Amino acid sequence: MRSSIRVGLAAACLWAAGCTTPGKKADSADASPRPFTGTALTRPGGRDPGPPPEVDNLLAGQVIDRSFNRRVANASIQIVDLQDPNPAPAAKLDVKANGDGYFFIPGLQRGHHYQLIGRISDGTRILSGVTLAEPPNPRLAIYISEDYTSPTTPVPVGPPQLPGKPSADKEPGRAPATPSAALDPPAPVRPDLGPAAPPPALNRVADNPDAGGFPKAPPPVKMEIPSAPPNQIIPPPPPLPHSSGPDAPPSPPVDPAAHAEPPLRTAPPFCVLVGKHLDNFSLPDVDGASWEFRRDPPRKLVLVDFWKTNCGPCLSAIPRLRALQQKYGADGLEVVGIAYEDAESPTQRQFNVRAARTRLGINYTLLMGADSRAGACPVRSQFLVDSFPRLVLIDGGGDILWRSSPEGLSGSEFQDLERQITWTLHPPAR
Repeated sequence: MRSSIRVGLAAACLWAAGCTTPGKKADSADASPRPFTGTALTRPGGRDPGPPPEVDNLLAGQVIDRSFNRRVANASIQIVDLQDPNPAPAAKLDVKANGDGYFFIPGLQRGHHYQLIGRISDGTRILSGVTLAEPPNPRLAIYISEDYTSPTTPVPVGPPQLPGKPSADKEPGRAPATPSAALDPPAPVRPDLGPAAPPPALNRVADNPDAGGFPKAPPPVKMEIPSAPPNQIIPPPPPLPHSSGPDAPPSPPVDPAAHAEPPLRTAPPFCVLVGKHLDNFSLPDVDGASWEFRRDPPRKLVLVDFWKTNCGPCLSAIPRLRALQQKYGADGLEVVGIAYEDAESPTQRQFNVRAARTRLGINYTLLMGADSRAGACPVRSQFLVDSFPRLVLIDGGGDILWRSSPEGLSGSEFQDLERQITWTLHPPAR
């Protein structure tokens, strides 16, 4: 009985004392949060501040020559804010890529869509390219090529110059820049000495066998060919006798498509739309020719219809568009349909649009728009078209006057459209 009480008391004492080893005290310094160098650890308080704000509103990337797939140094890049209601100041914003072809554009607005136009000139031609981006995006690539350049491409910006500082060749007390090498003018020829002697040979050893060179080959011997007798006139062969048998079958007709000339090379699609002002855009038409907004005959109004042949509402709107073209075409309206087909083959897309033109009696211009693996068609992306059909009315100066809603075309919308067309073509007298 007493032994069991003693065992219980010993267990209670051990439980109260813990699992420390007798004769060894816990080091208070080991319990402190210090690394092996002895420096106190600092733990951040509050939330992680995240990346700096500059990273959240920048665009960066590289300018690449598409023909050689290499970066282009010192290219000019124009930045256009497509949501800016006053596009004039934005159109003047230009930056330069560095010597390795990389560019960095901070200070932009998050959520805005920007158009980046890269271009560079080698003195005789201009290489350019366009891409759309939304910050933040530090992995952009602007592919430039001479094929992407049009008459409306902005001129590349020259080397940067500090304001108020004259250029190097105009600084006072400094000699003007001279070329690194120059050719001396030819020495005048004295008439009393006759013509100048020919210059000495550049490789004297090769021309001198005594100096260890190779002897010159002897000149070829001139051979005279005796004159040939005069050409004899050969009489034509006698005509073939008429065959009494059946006539030979006629030769099969020649397929003109098999011997047709290759199609003309059309300009690549491009579009320059700043805010509500269209500067220019170009697309191939349904027959393969290049159509351009600024190049084709002038008109007072252009009604652009984004559509596709397998879209029911698009096909339902065609009779109304055909009627508008017939009614107001003589007054200066041009209806332009831009077809975006789902077929993979360009030939199949062209066939579908041609068949729809014949079946529906379309009497207005038809263009072919197509997205590619590189991205969306620049015309569709800059007009912000994400559903079909979509109508946009543009005056001759490029200002957008009216846009249809993305929900579809209703009868009231067509009435608003026709009122806008009538008021623009025939304004009321004041």
